[in-house]
Amino acid sequence: MESNRQAPEEECAVRVWGSTLSSAAIVLSLLSPASESSQPQTATVCKVLVDPAKYDRKIIRLKARVTFDWEFIEAWDESCKEGILLVYPHEIQPRPSFSLVRDEQYERYRQFLEAREYPRKAGSSTSIDTREDFTESLPLHEVEAVLTGRLDSADVRDNKGRMVHKAQFGHLNSYRARLVLQSLSDVKAIPRNPKNVAPQVQR
Repeated sequence: MESNRQAPEEECAVRVWGSTLSSAAIVLSLLSPASESSQPQTATVCKVLVDPAKYDRKIIRLKARVTFDWEFIEAWDESCKEGILLVYPHEIQPRPSFSLVRDEQYERYRQFLEAREYPRKAGSSTSIDTREDFTESLPLHEVEAVLTGRLDSADVRDNKGRMVHKAQFGHLNSYRARLVLQSLSDVKAIPRNPKNVAPQVQR
């Protein structure tokens, strides 16, 4: 009768191979960006800004007002003094593991955010040239939406555990946190009523 028992050399090879596979799985799990694949944590703009480092590299979901200036996009809440810089995945390096979801909610957001009004020319009922004077324009809306994305913090802790604020995001390094946008929901336009403006010229 033939024995099914493996030779000592074969048993050793199996053990070594199995151990190698287990070690590789552990290494891959440690290298994987778990924060980007986990379920979003619910937060608020103000709560994030109390301690951005707590949410660093984590996927979060928050409700915010969004304003588009000619240099940057900001997510903010009227209950706190600061805002969070809002960026898209393709704008940063290295790129995150996710892409921006360009669905119907995103299109609503984009249209509301980009709608502008322009000051009237003196003595004229028509608006100024939108192509040359974008920085003179005023937003038609603020946008309110639920934002989901990865929070990046510029805050670090020193060797005594004290928080050190190092603003390094956005214009003049003025933001302590940025949100890399993944998706939007519940998008609404909040109309503004600026004075001395004319309807945007369609081109």
